[in-house]
Amino acid sequence: MSGETGTGKSVIINEFLITANTEEYVFTTLNFSAQTSSKNLQDLFMDKDKFMRKKKDLLGPPAGKKMIVFIDDVNMPALEKYGA
Repeated sequence: MSGETGTGKSVIINEFLITANTEEYVFTTLNFSAQTSSKNLQDLFMDKDKFMRKKKDLLGPPAGKKMIVFIDDVNMPALEKYGA
């Protein structure tokens, strides 16, 4: 979903996720900003409440559920050297 700043895009998506069938879906949200690091994303996937280790190198939602990951502001740029 795209559009102008302040039009409620994130609110609409979050309302949809909150009303999703919790017996079928698990969801999580990550808000990107200029301070978001790869560690933040790794921490999201290591959340034991939302993801389970299926195999040695495979993570996924609990058995019988589908995962929805909402990443907000994914093109938020990093600050330049002088803060611009």
